[in-house]
Amino acid sequence: MALYRAFLMTEDERIAAFHLLESVNDMVVMEEAAGIRGCCSFIEVWEGARVVGRVRPAEQRAQGKQERELLAEAMEQMGQAFAIFDSRDRLVTFNQRYLQVRSGIGVEVVPGLAWLDLVKASLDRHLLPEAIGRERQWLDWRKRVRGAYSVLRELPDGTVWQVDERRMPSGVVVVWTDVSKLFGRTRDELLLPGTAPDGRSRDSRDPASACAGTRV
Repeated sequence: MALYRAFLMTEDERIAAFHLLESVNDMVVMEEAAGIRGCCSFIEVWEGARVVGRVRPAEQRAQGKQERELLAEAMEQMGQAFAIFDSRDRLVTFNQRYLQVRSGIGVEVVPGLAWLDLVKASLDRHLLPEAIGRERQWLDWRKRVRGAYSVLRELPDGTVWQVDERRMPSGVVVVWTDVSKLFGRTRDELLLPGTAPDGRSRDSRDPASACAGTRV
């Protein structure tokens, strides 16, 4: 048996309290330390002058797990397709609806996927009518409006979606809302505010759309 000290540390790494623990080895004492209750940001365990390790209190881990589960449940209950990209524009989390909507692109939608890879996949499969024939120009423009973008998008299955992107301090949130029922299923109805007769997306920030006299 060895004698360990478990220090309850504040966020600015000040000692709030400490406990003496007697345990058979480092692994067991770390499990015991994690069960200590107290107001602290983390628990640091020492044996003599040796730092054994750091661990978050059990209640903090449980709270973090509960918050993640609540977020995941809320995302699945939303009628919209929902995704979050991090500061490097890589996919962090998404709901099943987003996976279903994106499944027609032909790339595997998984955490860590770059947003640019999603866009290029859509370009390669000619799923963006307004970009056909001017892909490089359109992509340059699309990068500039990333995180401040709204458009109506018709998918190959005939459904129509309102796509909205908003930038956050740590990334971008994307929401796709199915608005097919608002337009019906006829081509004339689908050409209401989102797609010009030539198939271009109606977005006033797209210079080519603006020249064509289209609008959001």
